[in-house]
Amino acid sequence: MERGAGHEKRHTEKGRDRLSALSLFSPPHAPNRCDGTIRIGACLAPFVPCKTHHQETGAAGVFGRSDVNPQQFISIIISFVISITIHEFAHAYTATVLGDPTPREQGRVTLNPIAHLDPIGFLFLIFIALTGFGIGWGRPVAFNPYRIRWGKRGVSLVAAAGPISNVILALVLAVPQRLFSSGFSSLPPNAQTFVNTLITLNIALAAFNLVPLPPLDGLKIITGLLPDFWTPVLARLDQYGFLILFIVIFFQPRIITNISAPVFQVLTRVIEGTAGVFGNF
Repeated sequence: MERGAGHEKRHTEKGRDRLSALSLFSPPHAPNRCDGTIRIGACLAPFVPCKTHHQETGAAGVFGRSDVNPQQFISIIISFVISITIHEFAHAYTATVLGDPTPREQGRVTLNPIAHLDPIGFLFLIFIALTGFGIGWGRPVAFNPYRIRWGKRGVSLVAAAGPISNVILALVLAVPQRLFSSGFSSLPPNAQTFVNTLITLNIALAAFNLVPLPPLDGLKIITGLLPDFWTPVLARLDQYGFLILFIVIFFQPRIITNISAPVFQVLTRVIEGTAGVFGNF
C-alpha cells in the first residue's frame, strides 16, 4: 500500500468506540467497538458468566441482568461514561505519544466525556442499563497508522491502551477500597454500589474488548504480533467488523463468552490479589 497522502488509509480502532460493545458478566456485587486512519473505540454487550480504513478502537461489554432499580441505573450510566471516557482517552493519548497528531487535532486527547460519547451508542448504553441486553459504543478514535512509531507494533500498543486503562482504573479503585475497608463499609449503600459497579464494569470492558474479533481491540493487538501475511487478511475482516460482532453476539454468543469470561475472572483475581497485597501493609 502506498504511503502517499492520497493513498493513506485511516483506521479507527475497534469501532464501537464505534463499537463500544458492552459485555458485562453479572457479578455478585454490582449490576450485572476511512481514510488512511484507523479508528479505535470502546464496545459493550451483555453476557452472563460466566473501527474502515480508518482503524477504530473501542470498548465493549455485556450486562446480564434486568432487575435494575433507579440507584443502580444511575450507577451503571455514570460508570459507563467514566469507563468509556478513560478507554477512548487512552487510545487517543497513546496514538499522540507514538507520533500521530490526528487525535489531538480532533480534540480527543481530553477527559471531557462529550468528546468520546456517541449519541446513538449512548442510547444503546441506556437500553443495556435498563434491560441487561444489547450493544453500545462510544466515538472511535481515529489515527493514522503510517505516522505511528514502530509500525504495526505501535498500532497494537494504541489498541491495547484502551483495555489497559480500564484495568488500571479498576485497580486504582480496588486498592483504596481494600486499604480502607472499614471506611468503605461505612459509606452509604449507594456509594458502595457505585464503586463496585465501576470496578466491575471496567474489568468487563477490558475483557470484552480483548476478544480477538473485529472490530474489537483484541484483533488489532493480535494483528500487530502476527506475520505480515495476516495484516491485509485481517484488515479486510475489520471492514465488516460491526456486522460480524452483531452476528456473533446474537447468534453465537458463547464464542465471546468462552473467551471473555475467563479473561474477566483472571483480571478480577489479579486486581483482587494486588489490592490485597496493598491492604496488608
